[in-house]
Amino acid sequence: MTLETAFTGSVVQRDGLIARACRLGDGTSAVVLTPERPGSAALGRVVAIGARLAAQYAFGAYPPQLAMLVGHDRDLAVLAQEGRPLDDITLTEAQKDAAALDLLIGLRELADSRVVHRAICPRSLLWDGESLQIADYSQAVVVGEDRPPGSPVPAEWRSPADLAGGGRASLADDLHSACQVLFWLYSGEPPEPEPARMRERLAHHLPGPLDRLAGAYDGPAAPDLRELLRRWSPPPRPARPRTWPAPPRPTGASRPCARPSSPTGRR
Repeated sequence: MTLETAFTGSVVQRDGLIARACRLGDGTSAVVLTPERPGSAALGRVVAIGARLAAQYAFGAYPPQLAMLVGHDRDLAVLAQEGRPLDDITLTEAQKDAAALDLLIGLRELADSRVVHRAICPRSLLWDGESLQIADYSQAVVVGEDRPPGSPVPAEWRSPADLAGGGRASLADDLHSACQVLFWLYSGEPPEPEPARMRERLAHHLPGPLDRLAGAYDGPAAPDLRELLRRWSPPPRPARPRTWPAPPRPTGASRPCARPSSPTGRR
């Protein structure tokens, strides 16, 4: 693979991968991933999921809410991504709303591609000052595939089914993780793995900004992704009534003539 890059010096080691921040030839911010050891399963997942997403959007606009695979080789992968991890910065209330909406839109795009990210947490969510992007596909699998063992993601960000181990990956895994992120984002408090405990904690924050998360920990009755998107989407702007100007009088038109008088003077 030939790809023009300029490394910016940032090196992060996580999930068995070494990440080096760089700039591509066109100025795009990116990260180059290389494995600590040959034959890395994490790198294989990054490439497989990145390629799947690229194929999904090959004939349309790639969603800006998702990091994009722009190149790979046997021992490296290059992802175009922008921003700093969400847990490294502080957002205003308006920015929190924008980040939450982008997170949910990103989950919808992953779901449309039948991808389960399995690592939705503040560390894998990047904020560039205006928008949020989902990065880090090192734990991602396709819906229905076996959940890989030994996830490095902290327990509070993982779904109960994922924590139980084994089984097949489900879109519900990511939705639970997203609700944990939203709770943390608006409350400023770290979540807990147990849904029953989170129901109690969420109730203490109602009413308030977390009203939109109501019912998220109610099991089968919890709102689905479409409902959460509806709750976080801004209300439609009211249509402005249009006022039409009076039609112009035709050029040369004469004023209506008075009815002529009768010979007797009567009308």
